[in-house]
Amino acid sequence: MNAYLKLLFKHKREVLILFTGITVFFAYQLKNISVESRTQMWFKKDDSYYIKYKKFKEEFGNDHILIIGIRPQRLFSQETQIYIKQISEKIRAIEGVHSVTSIIDVERFSSFLRLHKNTFNDFFLSKDKEATQIVVNVTEEGSQFLRRKIIRKVRKIIEESNIPEKEVYFSGSLFMGAELDRYAKENTWKIILFTLAGISLILLLILKKFSLTFIVLLTSIIAVIWSMGFYVVMGNAINLVTNMIIPLVLIISIAFGIHIINRVQEELPRADTKKETIISGVSHIWVPCFLTSLTTSIGFFSLYFSPSNAISKFGLYTASAMLFEFIVFFHIFPLFLHFTYKFKSQKRIKNKSLLEGFLSWNSRVITSRKRVIIFIFLISTIILSGGFSRISVNTNQLKYFSSKSELVKSAKFFDKHFGGIYPIQAVLTSDQENIFQKPKILNKILDFQKQTIEEDNLRKEISVADIALSTNSVLHGENPTKQEKSSINFLSLLLRNDDRGFLNRLVDNEFRKTVVTFRASSEISSKEMMKIQSRLQALARKVFDKENLSVELTGIIPLYAHFYEYIVNTQIISFLIAFSLIIVIIGLTFRSFSLTLVVALSNLISIIMIFGLMGYIGINLDAGTVMIASIAIGIIVDDTIHTLFRIGWELKNTKQDYKKALRGTIKTLGRALIITSTVNGLGFLILIFSDFKPAKFFGILMALTMLSALVADMILLPFLIYKFKIKIRKINI
Repeated sequence: MNAYLKLLFKHKREVLILFTGITVFFAYQLKNISVESRTQMWFKKDDSYYIKYKKFKEEFGNDHILIIGIRPQRLFSQETQIYIKQISEKIRAIEGVHSVTSIIDVERFSSFLRLHKNTFNDFFLSKDKEATQIVVNVTEEGSQFLRRKIIRKVRKIIEESNIPEKEVYFSGSLFMGAELDRYAKENTWKIILFTLAGISLILLLILKKFSLTFIVLLTSIIAVIWSMGFYVVMGNAINLVTNMIIPLVLIISIAFGIHIINRVQEELPRADTKKETIISGVSHIWVPCFLTSLTTSIGFFSLYFSPSNAISKFGLYTASAMLFEFIVFFHIFPLFLHFTYKFKSQKRIKNKSLLEGFLSWNSRVITSRKRVIIFIFLISTIILSGGFSRISVNTNQLKYFSSKSELVKSAKFFDKHFGGIYPIQAVLTSDQENIFQKPKILNKILDFQKQTIEEDNLRKEISVADIALSTNSVLHGENPTKQEKSSINFLSLLLRNDDRGFLNRLVDNEFRKTVVTFRASSEISSKEMMKIQSRLQALARKVFDKENLSVELTGIIPLYAHFYEYIVNTQIISFLIAFSLIIVIIGLTFRSFSLTLVVALSNLISIIMIFGLMGYIGINLDAGTVMIASIAIGIIVDDTIHTLFRIGWELKNTKQDYKKALRGTIKTLGRALIITSTVNGLGFLILIFSDFKPAKFFGILMALTMLSALVADMILLPFLIYKFKIKIRKINI
């Protein structure tokens, strides 16, 4: 590395030009960055649940809908009826809108639908008859690419309406998707600005040099530009998960700069020139820094094996970002340091009265308070282990937002007046043509709806059974022969004349398949949703057991409910992969089985601390926090590697005097570990100012990770090495 750095300095102008060109290229690519929260971003193409969902959409149309809840002063006035009709017609004309259905459409179907007006009223009118809802179905293109444009135009249409004193609320998967897009975009910029401002202030206070603070931040920003530019070049868009790449790279890369500065300062008495000082310092630190980049990258890359597409991409591109980070820092940061660092006037970065005192105390505790350390870590591990049972999994996206947000307020309105916002669809299929025109089968569908409502407190939506049987009841009373004949004529005629696609979303043209939809409260968790699906499946088998019908639950909400399983699987699989690979790398690097066991124990206790605190604090596992185990093990082991290298170096210089070696390590490396942990921890804590709860909780957990890593590598790991006199092979660097 020494020779390579000399070559780097010899051609510093060419190196800076090359890196400037690459940075400009990636920065230019950032103009193409986009934000998305499409359904398919969470699921892989071969996912069985997603394949079923796609088939459902192909047969019955896209189930992304916009629901408009309106509560006027006088709902049944002529003025209000005209208003609803006008805005419905205007919304139908918006690009990407497939159909619009409201209470006014009852009149459009003339005598047919007027006969079952009560059925429609139950769906389109609130329980107190003071509010109504308009259901807007969109095309596939509308739900994926035009949703923000559709929402904006609908808002404008409603704002320009002349009906006075109205309350308007929005809900549905289309609205939620658009809001998630908006939050992802706003949250990304807010995170960047907050993190930059916070870290700049923290670094300036700790380093006490504007020039050092500037070059550390500049190099970190270049690493971010490379990482995100590469992400965009590969054709990816920012989403609620991948927008965390930016703060991660920005904050973690700060540690590189601090470790390099700390080591360069140690070389001041040993080198004659500024260049020799930098080359010597970087030569001593590059191997542990490379290994920390590699292990952190492995921690992230383990997420690539997640069954969730979004989490898989996050893992892949964050892993590549860690390698970009290493390349950037070990090529241009030494040059920046050479241009800006005034070595003659530079003092050690420390607080003699506080930091040095703490480090001296820490080293004395490790070597003289063995029983106390064992007792403290044993008790704390047992206590924190109890937090595991408190951790729950929740993928309810509404829980991501503040109670004051429009999404949550609207959800409460629809829960209260229309029974909920989350649709659950049961697709009934038969080989027999026209089976869903027979009163016997239609009555069973009504029975299925009734039992479901009673057992699971769901609200049903309109089904083909509601339409057919309510009409037949009015026309023919209890005469089954006339009912069946009338049902066939009525439904066939209505389906042929259904130019707006209302019935096509309930039943196919041959009446072999039909959809029965229920609505659940916005408060429902993914775990509860999974239980409801199981009960629905069992009830459907019971009701339709003798009718040779297959029943399949699908739709957007059941699809997301299965994300519950993915979260659990991701946490277990990714952590096992990351932990195993990282421990193997450490074992191969230092070639010591006993040292490998000590490192594994130390890092496992750190993970227990994080998850225990997570359970006691009440942070759920969700799309934002599911990656924490893999990320934590990758970050925690960074300080472990630096500690092992330094102890090995000190042991050789002190001729295997463990007490002197540990005190020397803590006195020198301890300063860098405390500074990096403080900067990174406070940097992640800045995320608590985010309005988006997953980002906020992610910041808290990452700060806890930095704290647990510091405790493990400043106390537990050195103590175990000292206690068992574990030999550490010095790596030639």
